[in-house]
Amino acid sequence: MNDPKGHLRYHAKYFDVVEGKHIASVCGSDGRRAVALAVLKAETTVFDISEPQKKYALELAKAANVKIGYEVGDFCETDLSAYGEYFDCAYAEGGILHYFHDLDKFFSVLHRILKPKGKFIRMCAKATCGSICSRASVSWRQIATMAYTLGKICPIWKC
Repeated sequence: MNDPKGHLRYHAKYFDVVEGKHIASVCGSDGRRAVALAVLKAETTVFDISEPQKKYALELAKAANVKIGYEVGDFCETDLSAYGEYFDCAYAEGGILHYFHDLDKFFSVLHRILKPKGKFIRMCAKATCGSICSRASVSWRQIATMAYTLGKICPIWKC
């Protein structure tokens, strides 16, 4: 992987220094972004429901000479005894919120896996739209509500 920042595309600007950071790739699918972050020396873990995607992601990581974690299952059922307050950053790209029927539970789990000053970086389906939120300074319920009401599908938060 010659240009890992390039693989992060529009969201690269949110990842200034990732070396040594624990980053959760929520609904991280084939692991491309997680591998790019691992090449930049982050410790990444993908959360996704697809076993075939896990296989691909681990092969991609091996080809890039990095290691990533990959948890197959429902993100809302994440093992909080293993991942509670573990991540410096949670990253979601490609508009994932519509996959979750219970946004309160999704944001509750997201909040609980982040360290107290952890960040949530998400990209919506519109590639030029992004958001970054600090765990300490924003209500996750407020984000969930804003994401789906009053046409505010792609707001930008800089909390």
